[in-house]
Amino acid sequence: MKLRLPVFILVLTCLTAMASPQIHAKTTGGSQMYHAWLKGCLKDIRHDVPSITKSAESAARLYVNDTYEIGAWGDPGFVEEFRGRSGGIMPIRWAVRENATKSIVLMTLRDDRLADDLRQAAEFEKQGNAVVVFARKTVAKELHSSANLSLVDTHAAEHGGLIPSGDKWLVPTDPPANIAALWAWTGEFIAACTRLGKAPVIWQSMMVPGAMERNNKYLSAMDHATPKGRLFVDECPPPFPPGKAARAYLDGVMKNLNEVFDKEGATIRAVASVALRTHADGGAAYAALTGHSLMHEMGCAHDPGLFKPVTNADIKPADFVIGMGYDDILTGKFWDNVAEEIRPTGAKIAWSFTDYRPDAVKSVLPGEMYINQHWSMGDSLVSVPGYDVKILPPSGVIGDAIYWSINAEMLRPSGR
Repeated sequence: MKLRLPVFILVLTCLTAMASPQIHAKTTGGSQMYHAWLKGCLKDIRHDVPSITKSAESAARLYVNDTYEIGAWGDPGFVEEFRGRSGGIMPIRWAVRENATKSIVLMTLRDDRLADDLRQAAEFEKQGNAVVVFARKTVAKELHSSANLSLVDTHAAEHGGLIPSGDKWLVPTDPPANIAALWAWTGEFIAACTRLGKAPVIWQSMMVPGAMERNNKYLSAMDHATPKGRLFVDECPPPFPPGKAARAYLDGVMKNLNEVFDKEGATIRAVASVALRTHADGGAAYAALTGHSLMHEMGCAHDPGLFKPVTNADIKPADFVIGMGYDDILTGKFWDNVAEEIRPTGAKIAWSFTDYRPDAVKSVLPGEMYINQHWSMGDSLVSVPGYDVKILPPSGVIGDAIYWSINAEMLRPSGR
């Protein structure tokens, strides 16, 4: 059977290093390694909040006092994480062009596109834009210093990947690190705007009852905003203090992350074990990835190539599929009927999504595995007095943490 799932058009990079999955196997499993690294990453970003606030304040002055727009450029996962996101900024420049002017450009540096990204950062700066680069220091050292360019250290692992394999480093750490730093910065940007007497409109998750009507009201108003795409709330919330939004977000993500690994760690390891057995028995492991960022990450730098994309796959009973969802299994037209297509094949299946919908949790069939993401309805963590919705979503970081920790566990199984 051929699956045709356009929402999952992904690129697979298979690395020959995966001929033997037991790489550097020791007592500590790969999923535990990934959890420990990500906790350290969040702590390090939190330590940097004063410098993050300074960068966000500079950008907010341009946004509030001038006609600068704000948007993201470059890595598709990073760009999609920023736009159209619950708890994120609604009036943004949806597509930043390479010849953009008077923009606050948020971007990251990719190991597999480093020279191009560095050139584009310099070009944006030369055009008079304010450029904010999110990257780990070992990559960002190539940037030239400029009054119009600021760096947010994401504290991804030094080599990008977490686990060494020959001359490669496998299992990417940049994606969740980029996302965590991006939302910490965004929280400080929103707060800085309130201290300047203005506040951008924030998206509410479409899963919240009434959110579509609420969001559409602002979208309609944006059609008449000047300049196009600029819209502030009618009554600005009281000034939100520096540092508070970023720290509240990072603390909330840390709590969410620890809950996932405390309660779901055994299932994460079990999913990795099933996927490994599938490889050993001659089957194939597939992944149906959703999420603003995660759906673009298969085949990214440091991906070990353990999973194939579900798109157009000929899935057989000996195969294994993991579906990374949001608040449900991947069923129905919205998700291109993934569950309906996969279940009849007889392949082993695991799902990961959050649990605020009891009907969705009950839809996991006997024999299917389930990893709960443990974030709450609304997918936003931080309350800002005077705003009608919370800001800053955790689901992007959590989805990445679960998927890549499964990959890490497959490379470095626990107890070996």
